[in-house]
Amino acid sequence: MKAGLALSLLILAAPLAAAAQTRRIAIVVGSNAGSDELPPLRYAETDAGKMARVLVELGEVAPDDLLLLQGRTAADLERAFVLARARLTQHWAQHPRSSAVMMFYFSGHSDGESVELGAERVSYARVRALLEGTGADVRIAVVDACKSGGGLRTRGGRPAEGFEVHLTDALQSRGEVFISSSSEAELAHESNEVMGGFFTHHFVSGLRGAADVNADKRVTLYEAYRYAYERTLSATELLDGRGQHATFDYRLSGRGELTLTQLSSPPALVALPDAQRVLITDLARDQVVAEVLGDAPRELSLAPGRYSLTVTRDGQTRGARIVLAPNAAWRPEWAELTLRSAPTTRLASKRR
Repeated sequence: MKAGLALSLLILAAPLAAAAQTRRIAIVVGSNAGSDELPPLRYAETDAGKMARVLVELGEVAPDDLLLLQGRTAADLERAFVLARARLTQHWAQHPRSSAVMMFYFSGHSDGESVELGAERVSYARVRALLEGTGADVRIAVVDACKSGGGLRTRGGRPAEGFEVHLTDALQSRGEVFISSSSEAELAHESNEVMGGFFTHHFVSGLRGAADVNADKRVTLYEAYRYAYERTLSATELLDGRGQHATFDYRLSGRGELTLTQLSSPPALVALPDAQRVLITDLARDQVVAEVLGDAPRELSLAPGRYSLTVTRDGQTRGARIVLAPNAAWRPEWAELTLRSAPTTRLASKRR
């Protein structure tokens, strides 16, 4: 559908009720195709779907406020921002003292100056202008693409140092945050094993609970970025010896912490056994939806459904298939898991 403002709206299970004072809207974009003669990516559009689902399931983004664009055009992107602005304007007319968070996510090709939607390019300057045009109090952009660090740099902003970055969920802060999966001169990588970009894979895993290091049942922007930064760097260092360095650039006033996902009442829960590595695959979609490494938190919030669990510990790999009912919690023990062959070797294809 391309007529008027008829965009692909993601209709999923209802999220937790959003705080009355804060409206959250997200535009989530994935484009496998790039301009010129670039080979198509395999997982950019899949990554967008994974991000969209976690924001609706756990991120207090209402289904109607999640605009998912997979394999769409620059015009579709412009219309999505027009629609987001219209919804916020209507919201403020009804709730004049309320606040808003606007999130933009992109996975696909980039030349360092623009995001690529098929043969079309949208400059990072235009993306920043569209975000600012929504009028949201806090605007967040997350881009999983090559050379995205330089393109997202803001004038007057400053890069994070030591991850000491804080935002407030009560939105005493105002401004913008730009997160990129790679520095301005680096390639971003996809993994055939986890069926997605390394950065998005670890960012989404973090949002589902792997980044909840203080076990307070919420994942902040700070926690999700730090978790994804460290795991992405560690995984990609094995590929080229240098690794892929995510960046965090911000221009904000105020302090506090912005919660991205709430885990206190998840749709369903898996409490994982201690292990070096755990992979969880959504069997209905044939997608790896989360990974936990080392001593990361062991509880993950998932949607009800059928999953495969692969657990590696002390050189041995075991697994199970499970069906998670709504509001169910599954706490498997190592001894009850079935012995499996070792997981396949990680493979990666480079983006532009």
